[in-house]
This record gives sequence, C-alpha cells and structure tokens, in this order.
Amino acid sequence: MSDNRSMSHQVAGHATPRDLRPILLDAIDSVQARGGAQVEAADVLRALAAHPGPAADLLAEAGLDAAAVDAALAEERRHSLASLGLRTELPEPRYRRGGRPRWGASAHAAFDRLRQPGGASPVAVLAGILAAELGTVPRALELAGIDRFALLGRATAAANALRRRG
Repeated sequence: MSDNRSMSHQVAGHATPRDLRPILLDAIDSVQARGGAQVEAADVLRALAAHPGPAADLLAEAGLDAAAVDAALAEERRHSLASLGLRTELPEPRYRRGGRPRWGASAHAAFDRLRQPGGASPVAVLAGILAAELGTVPRALELAGIDRFALLGRATAAANALRRRG
C-alpha cells in the first residue's frame, strides 16, 4: 500500500470502517493525481458520489450523481473566480508537492462532526460534509439549486439509522 493511503486508516479518531476506506482512498488518490496538497470536503463528496452505496443513493436522489457533483464544483469555481474578477477558464491548479496529501480544514471539520461511536459511515461523512455552513460544498450546492438542508436531514436520518443497527 502506498504512503498516501496510510492516512485513511483513522477518521475522527476511530478506525476507518471497511465501507468508507475505498471512498477515502479514492479521494486521496484523486488529489494526489492532480498534485494537490490537501484532501478537502469537496474531494470526499466527489468520491462519495462515485461509490455505489447509501451515500451515493442519497446524492443521486437529490440529482447529484458523480458527474453532477463535478459540474456543481466546477461551476462554484467559475463563480468564485468571476466574483474576484479573474478569468473563469483558468485550469485547475496543479501543485508540484511531493509525498501524500494531507486532510484539509473542510475535511477535518466534516470528520470532527463524527465523534460518536459508529459515526464514521459513508452517510455520516456525507452528513458531516453537508452540515458545513460555509465553504466550497455549500456554495456549489446552492449554485446547483440543491436543497442542502433537506439532503442533510436525509443523510442524518440514514446515519442515525445505521448507528442504531450497528
């Protein structure tokens, strides 16, 4: 297993559940492939949408399959650049950083919302991402016309149901 993957073995101080591990590894690998220094909540959201399961199902029900998540995040980037008066066709930044990416502030914040026994499931991570009031993901969902609060409610209910079963 490559060095960049070792950071995925714990989430919020708990061992990473088996169903969450491939999602986090994909987020890490995606960031590393583009030369990024940090895995942010948007990267984890992309990976959640791309992996079949309850989190991807919830996202799809809201109109957010993997392509729609990518489109929403791209639109948020264009909108943010335009609001700063910058050209919106700028390429995605590439970094020449060696080594593995680290968890960024938005991913840490999402994981910090999971500090309960059994809290680190894909739908709980989705709820943690959706609970953010500020940042790339909330702006992207707003621009895409997604009711973040309704989706957060469904993700929270699904995560709580999994905790009761587990």
